[in-house]
Amino acid sequence: HTRYWRDWSSDVCSSDLGTIKDELVSAKLTIRIKGFLLEKLAVNTSDYLVFVSILLLDRFKKLYRITKKSIIIENGVDENFRINNHKKFLFTEGIHFVFYNGVDSVINRGSDYIIDAIRSLKTKKIVLHILGNKIEDSLKDENVLLINHGLLNQEDLINLFKNVHFIIKSNTFDSFPVLVIEAMASGVIPIVSDYTGVATYITNGKNGFCYPHQVDNGLVNVMVELFKGTHNFEEISKEAVKIYDLLSWNKVLKKYIDLYYDLSE
Repeated sequence: HTRYWRDWSSDVCSSDLGTIKDELVSAKLTIRIKGFLLEKLAVNTSDYLVFVSILLLDRFKKLYRITKKSIIIENGVDENFRINNHKKFLFTEGIHFVFYNGVDSVINRGSDYIIDAIRSLKTKKIVLHILGNKIEDSLKDENVLLINHGLLNQEDLINLFKNVHFIIKSNTFDSFPVLVIEAMASGVIPIVSDYTGVATYITNGKNGFCYPHQVDNGLVNVMVELFKGTHNFEEISKEAVKIYDLLSWNKVLKKYIDLYYDLSE
């Protein structure tokens, strides 16, 4: 589940998810062993290591003795997600959140943590849009509506982003979630923990919100503060859209091209 690509001609290895320790924590022992051996092989035999965030690089440093040259090249966002108009935050039909719950049970995405935090708001109607694995609404809270979308293609995802206000990440590790920057480019405001690589691009209260992952009520505290009426969400959304100017796939691709040019000299 940890994805690597490797160019064997130039000995460059890139990891774009996380360590095996993070990604396969719930997998069978044989799968974890095979994954660890592959990961160790990739790290030890490559001349150059590419990571999508400083957070991911630090995680690898804790597991391996990394002496190779390394560089940070983040994930990018497709131009189709960028909006030219500005989102409205009227909340007349409730507050809409979107949350990605993965596609299998190997990785815990922290859905229980998210739902508990949302239900603690006790505010006007909340709609939680679930992508990926279905979440059963066992508590049947009349103020919280769960909508399971499954997996969406790009067009449907862009249309969903038009109707949601916030994208929310749990307190579990995430090296650099593409979905978050796609949502930001669409004007959706991110609420993420400091345990995700994209947090380095988020200034609290300016283009999104960040909470400490080790604090039990970290997300609850941020969300309660969120709806005290002191934030201009439309201005925050405008700032969030600017993520495209920093991380368009064209700019990310140029970083890889520059890296190969440097290695060939």
